[in-house]
Amino acid sequence: TSRADQLLMNGDLAGAVAEYEQSLVYVPDDGDVLAALGILYEAQGQTAKSEEMLTRARQAFENPEGYWITVAQTYRLVGEKDKAMEAVNTALEVQPESAYAYYVRGIIHQEAGETFEALQDYEQAANLASEQNQNELFVMARSQYGMVLQSGAGF
Repeated sequence: TSRADQLLMNGDLAGAVAEYEQSLVYVPDDGDVLAALGILYEAQGQTAKSEEMLTRARQAFENPEGYWITVAQTYRLVGEKDKAMEAVNTALEVQPESAYAYYVRGIIHQEAGETFEALQDYEQAANLASEQNQNELFVMARSQYGMVLQSGAGF
């Protein structure tokens, strides 16, 4: 799966599909892998396979928030900003206090050049992470917030 993740981040969708498919041999119920395959099949126009994988992914996740965040991240990596935003907003509807969902939404906003919105989401992610004792996420959100401020983008 790590090879598949790397290929996906590098834009090699076909290579990522092949690696994710191979990883299903070893982890057939991995929600992250199933969701990634669902999104990648959708990008390739394989609707039936996409729907099957996304259904299996939903079932594999213990909570809907995790499913929607994973879907959002994968859509973001394949360049589908609007679908990524829709998915992360669904995660926030399911779990309004999700620090990680705010963090992911901040990344989506940042990549779209929406500086003010990114800062708001990173701030909310940091606040919630602090309240929920998610120290690593708190540091990540604060770091992203600082990098956006230092870049001076949009100011």
